[in-house]
Amino acid sequence: MYQPTNAKQITSAVAERLDTLKDEGLALPAHYNAQNALKAAYLRLQTVKDRQGRPALTVCTEPSIANALLDMAIQGLSPAKNQCYFIVYGNELQMQRSYFGTIAALKRLDSIDDIDAQVIHQGDEFEIGADETGHIIVTKFKPSFANLDKPIKGAFDFEDTDTQYLMKEALEEIKEKQDRFWQVMNGEVEPKHCGKCEYCRSMKELAAFQHVTDIEVD
Repeated sequence: MYQPTNAKQITSAVAERLDTLKDEGLALPAHYNAQNALKAAYLRLQTVKDRQGRPALTVCTEPSIANALLDMAIQGLSPAKNQCYFIVYGNELQMQRSYFGTIAALKRLDSIDDIDAQVIHQGDEFEIGADETGHIIVTKFKPSFANLDKPIKGAFDFEDTDTQYLMKEALEEIKEKQDRFWQVMNGEVEPKHCGKCEYCRSMKELAAFQHVTDIEVD
């Protein structure tokens, strides 16, 4: 176990590092206040624990904490807006972007004006059809206030006035995994390793000799 990390000191160090990177050409997202985000992260880090209930500031290395904060700032995210959260993996702290963080990141893209997602509840009137090119479109949607507490049947999103996309499969996957997301975030269960993300690659060890052609490269 490490000596408790001074969260205020490390957030200040990350702020100084960001200033250096900006001088070297780093451009943070427009209207993003990194100082406010780091202050919010400082408060949030006080409550983060691992699955044994130990404070993250005690079990995690200072470099991993600094890197998690730096990753948060470079992506333009803030814990105060629930755009990201911090998870303990062994003695490493990782920053994970949330659904709201992904929405914020998408809205910053020039090709996307806005994200207008609509949820379909059981009992809502909803019909789909096809346009002249064969793309699925929503032809009727009449939600009801009385159905807001009923089960969710699906969702759709308008990317612009010409195209409409159904997101039922993605929504169902989120619903199925939501309980596990919270268990991982609260340190109640170990995360499942996918073997492909940056964290899994950094933790992967070879137990025996492998030929170069057997190593997967994405």
